[in-house]
Amino acid sequence: MAALLVANRRAPQSAAEVTGPAVPGLIERMPKLEEVVICTASGTVATLKRGAERWTLEERAYPADEAALRKFLLTLARARQIEQKTDNPELYSRLGVESLDQADARGALVELRGAGDPIRLIVGDNTTRGEGTYVRGADDPQSWLIDSNVAVETQTANWLDRALTDIKMPRVASVHVTTGKDVVEIKADDEASGDFKLVNLPKGREVASDYIADSVAGWLQDLRMEDVAADEGTPQATWTLQFRSVDGLVIDVGVWKQDDKSWARFSASLDEAAMSAAIAEEQAKASMAWESQQARLNAEAMSAAEAADGTAEGSAAEATNADGVPGEEVAPQDTDGATDSASVAALASDTGSDADAVVATSEPTGVAADAPLAVRDPVADRAEREQAIRDELAQLVGRFEGRRFQIPTHKSANVERKLEDYLKPRG
Repeated sequence: MAALLVANRRAPQSAAEVTGPAVPGLIERMPKLEEVVICTASGTVATLKRGAERWTLEERAYPADEAALRKFLLTLARARQIEQKTDNPELYSRLGVESLDQADARGALVELRGAGDPIRLIVGDNTTRGEGTYVRGADDPQSWLIDSNVAVETQTANWLDRALTDIKMPRVASVHVTTGKDVVEIKADDEASGDFKLVNLPKGREVASDYIADSVAGWLQDLRMEDVAADEGTPQATWTLQFRSVDGLVIDVGVWKQDDKSWARFSASLDEAAMSAAIAEEQAKASMAWESQQARLNAEAMSAAEAADGTAEGSAAEATNADGVPGEEVAPQDTDGATDSASVAALASDTGSDADAVVATSEPTGVAADAPLAVRDPVADRAEREQAIRDELAQLVGRFEGRRFQIPTHKSANVERKLEDYLKPRG
C-alpha cells in the first residue's frame, strides 16, 4: 500500500526531501478519485462517492457539496511538508495525530480511494505559530508539519449540497397559507410592482408591516437547508403553503416543528394553462420590443438621410466661380428613385450596423437574423421556454421526492405564523 507521507527516519535529510508535497500525486489522481471517507474517533462521519453525474453523501443519500469537496482536496494536494515532527506514538497527542482507536483522539482520518492504493492521512491540530497543520500517514509513524491550514469538516450535514430552491420573488404570483382554521392569501400587488399584499385582510385591521407579505412571497428565493432525511409522510404539517409562479410552477410545502427544529416536505407540479399564458405574454412583449426598436432605427436612419440630402443640395447651390457665375452642375437624375436609394446606401456605409439593419428591413425580405427567437420562430421559442420550465420541474421533483428538509430558523420564522401574526394589534 502506498504511504501518503514518506517515512524517512534517516538523518540528516535534504531540503528537497523535507519540503516535498504532503500528498504526492494527488493532483493527478483527483479526476479519478471514486470515494472520500472521513472518520473521527466516534466513527465515520462522511462517505462521499462519485456517481455518473455528481458526488453523493452516502450517509444522507443526497448530493454532496462538490465545491467544498474540491476546495478541500485542492488544499491537501497543494500542501507541502515543511518540518519533520515526532515519530514517537507517546507524543502524537500533542499534535492531534494519535490513532483514532483512542477514544479521545482529536484528529480526523481522511481516506481517498480510486486510481491506485488508498491514501490514508490523519489530520491533526493547526499550529499555534503561524500557518500550518500537523499530519501523519495513518500507516506511517512519522508526523509532519505542512504549510497549509487544513480544516476537515466532521459534521455530516455540512457536506450536503444545501441549495434547495431559488424561485425569485418577482416570479411568484401568489401564496396560499393555512394553519388550523386560519387562511392567509398573499398575491402580487398590481399597483406596486414587486410588492405583495395580504388579500384577505380582515375588515378594520392593518398589516403588521409593509414587508410581512413580501417575506412570505420571497421564501423560496435562495432557500437553503440545514439537513435532510427520508420522509414517510409523518408527522402531519402544522403549516401548509402553496406557491404559484407566474409561469405555472406550483410548489406545495408542509412545515412542522420537531425537537425545536423546523422541518418541511415539498412537492412540485405544473399548471399547464398558466405556463402557456405566461409564455404567450412573454413572446408578445418580445415582439413589441423588437418592433419598437426597428421603428426607432428606421426613424433615425430616415432623419439622417434627409439631413445628408439637405447638406448635399446646399453645397451644390453655393458652388460658384470667382466671377459669381454658377458652377457647372450635374443634372438631377430620377430613375425610379435611384438617387434616393444611393443616398440611403451611402448613409448605411457611413453609419454602420444600425443603418445596415434599417436598409435590410426596408424591403419585405423576411425577419432579420438578429431578431429574437420569439420573433423569428415563435413555435421554436415556445418549445424552448416550455422545456426549460419542465426541466426545472423535473429537477425539483427529483430533489423533493421522499425527503424532508430541516429549514433554518431565520427562514422558518417567516411562515410559522397565524393570520393574527400578520396584523397590527387591535386598537
